[in-house]
Amino acid sequence: MRLRNPILFLLILASSIASAAQAPDTLAAGGWEFGGSLKFSHVPGYPIFDDEVPDQYKDEYEQFTDISLSVGRFMAEGFSLALRPSALFHSRRYFNSSLQESKRHVLFLGLGLEPSWYLRLSPSWMLGLGGEAGFGIWPGLPGIDDDVKESNKSFEFQLWLEPKVRIYFLASELLAPYAEIGYRLAVQRRTRDSNGDPYDPGVPLLEEVRGRFLFSLGLKYFLPQGARLAETRKSPYNDFMDIIIDG
Repeated sequence: MRLRNPILFLLILASSIASAAQAPDTLAAGGWEFGGSLKFSHVPGYPIFDDEVPDQYKDEYEQFTDISLSVGRFMAEGFSLALRPSALFHSRRYFNSSLQESKRHVLFLGLGLEPSWYLRLSPSWMLGLGGEAGFGIWPGLPGIDDDVKESNKSFEFQLWLEPKVRIYFLASELLAPYAEIGYRLAVQRRTRDSNGDPYDPGVPLLEEVRGRFLFSLGLKYFLPQGARLAETRKSPYNDFMDIIIDG
């Protein structure tokens, strides 16, 4: 077996080294990005170090469960469009002086559309500029009022618009924790009361717009286009071996 072209060997070897050293382009068109969060908190309704808490308070609590996901695709270099479904569940349990139980539940289901523009600041840092427009609902949930079960057929909806700025730290080629600040403009409107009857607040929609400033920390995973295929395609080294074997 004889090598016919040493120059070709050197070119293929250099190409192989460069290919191995090249990092995937996380911002290229056709790639994907994933993120999400899960928060749960349990808040007892009494001082936890108080030995003289009345019995009516010992089983009181509030619970919050907040879930959100983010799935986005890069439509162009450095520009992604993501969907952000989210859910919030709040439950409160308390008792009156006769130890009669009351329970209240609140559920929110939302869906946001989030465009983002990415700017590389350095090999380890990226800036994200974008926003989110969304729609959500608050369906009424049945509860308990002084040991008596009660229905709740109320319905509310919410609209929001939120500009956002994020700073990403590239912990690896595909994983980036980030810090985010945003300012949400939102309006919430009840359309049905607890009996299911139409409800008119008598106020124009725009007069109920409220603002909210938010700072949060998150984590995002990037999946460049063809990342899985790149692991299985034939390498320049295999091409070189084919040349040697074929003579």
